[in-house]
Amino acid sequence: MVEGVCFVETKKEAFLFLHLSYIQEMRQNFIEVKEITYKETLSPRRQWLRPFLTESQCVYPGDLHPDSFHLGAFSGDKLVGIASFFKEGHEALQGQNPFRLRQMASAPSFRNKGVGRQLILVAKKMLKERQSTLLWCHARQEAFGFYEKMGFLYYGPLFHVPQIGPHKIMYLLLKTS
Repeated sequence: MVEGVCFVETKKEAFLFLHLSYIQEMRQNFIEVKEITYKETLSPRRQWLRPFLTESQCVYPGDLHPDSFHLGAFSGDKLVGIASFFKEGHEALQGQNPFRLRQMASAPSFRNKGVGRQLILVAKKMLKERQSTLLWCHARQEAFGFYEKMGFLYYGPLFHVPQIGPHKIMYLLLKTS
């Protein structure tokens, strides 16, 4: 047998081989979102979002707050997406138990494949359990379309974040029931 080649003798073996290949491909494409520690977000934050910073510079004051939580998206055992959620209000936005989304990113090879969507969907469930009615963020200009599709609205003018680029405040009103 040649490596990487499977010889089949019957239609049943061919079907089984194709079926197993399909299952393996589905497992590779399946994204599981679960809570992770802030430390697990540091390397991806630096690599995917802030390559001009050191890992220790990617720690935020809210990372260790007891109300904060961090989510990781996994493809198998590989971390392919991250997002951090801090209990933090915005002076112009009204909401019960407001949370701020920070540092959401996905691995370059997993961008535009639904990783961010899965992170937001899981976060919405967790925020509902916490009786939160507001999620907001500083959205990068290139991500406006993503946030719009997720139901976020704009607030205020475009502003510039040094070394990163144009942003807008975006927010999502959450239902608690």
